[in-house]
Amino acid sequence: MDFQKTEDYLVLLDLDGTIADILDAKHKLCFGPSLVEIWNLYEYEDDIIEKWKQMNLYSLNRGINRYYALLKILLYVNEKYVKIYGLDEFSNWISESTDLTEENLKAKYEQTGERIFLNALEFSKLAFEKMSVIEKERLKSFEKGVEVVKNLSKDCDILAYTDLDINKAHRFLKDYEIDDCIKDVKEKREVLNTDFINKLAYLDYNRNQIILIGDGIEDYSFSKNAKILFYPILVKNENRSWSDFEQEAKKRFLICDYEGKYQQIVNKEFLRNVER
Repeated sequence: MDFQKTEDYLVLLDLDGTIADILDAKHKLCFGPSLVEIWNLYEYEDDIIEKWKQMNLYSLNRGINRYYALLKILLYVNEKYVKIYGLDEFSNWISESTDLTEENLKAKYEQTGERIFLNALEFSKLAFEKMSVIEKERLKSFEKGVEVVKNLSKDCDILAYTDLDINKAHRFLKDYEIDDCIKDVKEKREVLNTDFINKLAYLDYNRNQIILIGDGIEDYSFSKNAKILFYPILVKNENRSWSDFEQEAKKRFLICDYEGKYQQIVNKEFLRNVER
């Protein structure tokens, strides 16, 4: 692993929705419109994009893998609007695959020739093309988050992860003057991986000295399974979440008094917030 330990404490930071409202732009401007374009659903565009936003931003599905989200919306479209062919095959691939990536999706299409796999592949590529040209002005930063990250870097190693292009993520961090605070930026799928956490163990980080700061159910579930700490940035309450982290959670984390009762409290608050 090219990541080097310099502090006893490690923060895994999900950039997409914690430091700036990247998720909002990602789903409203990129993924929703790409779905409509690839499946030629312009007649139902407003409802479909609204449904996509509601599911991916304001529900327990926030932050889930894009192919899971795609399947859910295609099932909705199939039931309410038009026939979507290949849904059973696509659903089986999602339930059986251990790695939902473009590479595996391409291999599945080449193996089966099913159009739905090609459409899903084109949807993913188009969405990421749109993401690559999102301007900084469309990415509203959470000022308190930027401030806290600057302070946090004095005591902790910070490793960020994102669905953005890595070079774009670095430009974004430079724009908000926190690039020097982040030791490395990696792809989300690389970090939210048990093997990756096991590699961190070789750097001699104790599990109760690793905290994941995220905003989605995937972040929450991964931290729980990996037996590391989790702090949620609550959707629509981002700056307050960062203030609460600075005032209490950070202090507990740095004296190893976070695990247990306090972790249960923040977990419950996170789940209540996404279920509203």
